[in-house]
Amino acid sequence: MHTFTTALSVTLLIATICQLVAAQFNQCTGGDSCIDINECAIFGPHFFDPSKWSDSIKNEFRVRLCQREESSSGNIYRVCCQQSVTYSNRKRGLGVLDLEGCGAYYEDRIALGQDAKLFQYPWMALLKPKVGNFLCSGTLINERYVLTAAHCLRHTDVAIVRLGEFDLRNTTDCDKRGELCAPPPQDIPVERAIVHENHSESRKANDIGLIRLARVASFNDNVAPICLPVFQGACPIRITYIVAGWGATESAPYSNKLQFAKLNLLPIDECERQLKSIARHTKLNDNQICAIGTNLTDNCVGDSGGPLKTISVNERYVQYGIVSFGLATCGRQSAPGVYTKVESYIDWIMEHLEE
Repeated sequence: MHTFTTALSVTLLIATICQLVAAQFNQCTGGDSCIDINECAIFGPHFFDPSKWSDSIKNEFRVRLCQREESSSGNIYRVCCQQSVTYSNRKRGLGVLDLEGCGAYYEDRIALGQDAKLFQYPWMALLKPKVGNFLCSGTLINERYVLTAAHCLRHTDVAIVRLGEFDLRNTTDCDKRGELCAPPPQDIPVERAIVHENHSESRKANDIGLIRLARVASFNDNVAPICLPVFQGACPIRITYIVAGWGATESAPYSNKLQFAKLNLLPIDECERQLKSIARHTKLNDNQICAIGTNLTDNCVGDSGGPLKTISVNERYVQYGIVSFGLATCGRQSAPGVYTKVESYIDWIMEHLEE
């Protein structure tokens, strides 16, 4: 059994608990067991430092605390949580992807303008650090994992992933008539961030990462996974691709409402030539793809980690790229955006997915 072994950890935990805990403990329901807090993924990766807990984690502690045990090395706190299955018994890789239900495509929900429609891209995720506003995007690829760019995780301590968001100004998002409303967004703590081991920020190589959520996402009309190019039916049937996010626009540092732009792929050598005319040290490789829009509709700062996607032969949205980098010319000068090529990293993704 794990315990809080250092005096500092014990002191921090006691101070936190004094502020958070009511007189009585909670009864566990819904299949949860009263287990050591160190065995409950929701409280990771800061089991030993409650001072780093977000407000949502503190609230989880309030409603989950079920028991306290005294030991020679300090108090052991137990919380209501799902007992983790052993690593050897977990499904891995393709076994944890929803190959049948991912990437749902509805023709009548496709907008023609720059604003997306409610329910249009239910896999979109926003990444939030412990301090500050949302900084990057990502995509839900199953109920427990979000795909994003490595550079979004390298220097930012992402604490929360928000799913089911549409318009940041609204607590509840509804259609234009107010007749159909989406469930509230889900803010889920991060259990673990996984950065590609060969990511190079200077060379902008292997810019891919995964986030394992501390609990499973609840799927609904506004929260659902996108497909990855892992099967034959993932071949694209359209030459037009879509990039989406809440990133900077030509008139604002970020958009309150989910935006999208239609882009066309650009050969890697032509892309490099165009980028070098502005940034002469640009060097691209075969694990990257480029896309460019018309009328200055390119990916902008803040869309990092978001998807480049299109419709596959089986009428599903498939993600082919992850927004990696572009030039700070948004709305002023058209330039290609560079995307991590998802197909090149399918094996890496599969190696890190587990139930």
